[in-house]
Amino acid sequence: MITAVGIRTMANAESRLANKQEARDVADAAREQEWEKRSFARALFGDRFDLDALWPPPAPDPAERERAEEWLERLTEFSRAHIDGDAIDRDG
Repeated sequence: MITAVGIRTMANAESRLANKQEARDVADAAREQEWEKRSFARALFGDRFDLDALWPPPAPDPAERERAEEWLERLTEFSRAHIDGDAIDRDG
């Protein structure tokens, strides 16, 4: 149940919305300051081109590599059996 006091409180809160700078300050304060994992994409959003985050690529986990190869083999078989690349090129 909303009371008259609750309505006045909501009206007061709505009349005092944060301005753009206050909203930016809150967002900046909430950001992680120390990043544990490097990220190429995160660096791009921070106006940095961190090529060292991409090269050399990490060595794949042997268990994941085996699993990925099985999945790619099944995907290749499915694609050859059910996808007509010529029709896609022709018909758009």
